[in-house]
Amino acid sequence: MADHQTLEKLRHCGHLEVFSTSRHHLGFYKNVGCTAYYTIPTSSTSKPFESLIYDALRIVIARHPILSAIPLNEDKPHPEAYFARLPTIDLRSCIQFVERKTEFDPEAADEELNALLAQQHNLDYHDAVGTKPFWRLVILRPSSSSSSSPMSFTASWIFHHALADGESGLVFQRTLLSALQTLITTTAPPNGSPLIRSPTTPLLPPLGSLHPLPLSIPFIALQLFYSIFPSLARARTLWTGPRITADPTLRTTRLTHIVFSPLTTQALVRLSRSHATTLTATVQCLIAQSLLSNLDGATHDRVAMDGPLSMRRFITLADGKNIGDEIGCFPSTYVFEHHRPKHNSNSNSKSFDWAEAQAVRAKITAEIAKNGRNTKSALLRWVSSIPKWLEEEVGKERSEAFEFSNIGLYKPVPGTEDDGCRIGRVVFSQCAPVAGAAFEVSAATGGDGCLTLAFSWLDGVLEERLMQAVIEGTRKGVEDLVANESTTT
Repeated sequence: MADHQTLEKLRHCGHLEVFSTSRHHLGFYKNVGCTAYYTIPTSSTSKPFESLIYDALRIVIARHPILSAIPLNEDKPHPEAYFARLPTIDLRSCIQFVERKTEFDPEAADEELNALLAQQHNLDYHDAVGTKPFWRLVILRPSSSSSSSPMSFTASWIFHHALADGESGLVFQRTLLSALQTLITTTAPPNGSPLIRSPTTPLLPPLGSLHPLPLSIPFIALQLFYSIFPSLARARTLWTGPRITADPTLRTTRLTHIVFSPLTTQALVRLSRSHATTLTATVQCLIAQSLLSNLDGATHDRVAMDGPLSMRRFITLADGKNIGDEIGCFPSTYVFEHHRPKHNSNSNSKSFDWAEAQAVRAKITAEIAKNGRNTKSALLRWVSSIPKWLEEEVGKERSEAFEFSNIGLYKPVPGTEDDGCRIGRVVFSQCAPVAGAAFEVSAATGGDGCLTLAFSWLDGVLEERLMQAVIEGTRKGVEDLVANESTTT
């Protein structure tokens, strides 16, 4: 372990970042991931593949200084936790090249990626702290015997949540694509060295310094009341999974993702809009409906969920930069409670309640209309010790059954795909939390037009049978909804 005192201290971690450093320190949460499928014309470059990736990462790190920063004092409360800069980065310590065992089938879920992500989401950043970044890039490429042309590979960026939010995953992949496009269109010889010197650019301020995050007295009073009398905010028939446990044997993330074709995805978007709602709201309702249909209706008739909302829309940077092009951590959340339909609990199109999907959209719209006022993330500044607060959550009921996070549609930087370099499918994923929702669903829509949903849960905390039923019910719910609409129009 390196001497942390020799590293340049950059700034204190903000309260939201301390929430992530505390969870990581306690082993309650490991990382987030964003995977993109790349295509590069083989005729465009003669540079060795690994050298090309190293040179591209050199450009990406120079553009985003948070990639050379690591959080230290993770066990400490605010303001003792802080970011320090690594003076140099050996890319071999954070990039892994893996050959595929089978050819990638664009018409199906990627089972090799499932296995890779399950492995990565069970690895933290406690090893050799102070010597390497708190992120990894895993390149899954065709086997040496493959004749695939143009060049194709999958890049999974796995990162500590204090460094970045879900949308940052798309920013990273866009920057990497732009860097690759620049490199293959230049005649300059490759540098190819895995050793790079970190940029000296200052970090962006934390969320609390970019937005006032105002809280009203009634909002604070209500949250305080519910924290003292939690049972009054919780219906007896609400299901949120098993209680939070500190059992170290129940911390293995299980993960699988499902893929919907461009035609199904487009049809779902059109269908949602025609019913005055959004894809996010529709899919959220289908997940809840699938879960409720697999719970005992006599004891559980409702489930609660939470969904991250980006605060980027409320932030203007002083230097004129677009916050949408930056890597950082800027989320808030909304909460919604779904009830079992009285008429039918099955996951099929005829039982789908469009009024509920409209209510979800209205909830999200109302949260956005608050312009960052009265957000749950702002309450963290009133917690004297976030690590202690998290430890005290052990043994308590979970607040939500699932988290649904949709980072939206991948949109390339204009001009970066003119030479045949492009990003197709995108998969957003994350580990399952120890103290948090019982399972996670992470959504993204790639440049190929496919919607992907990554489900993650802790092995032994939720039954395999239940999760597989929820996943299959969600898949069938989407497909049946689209199929039923096509037969009625």
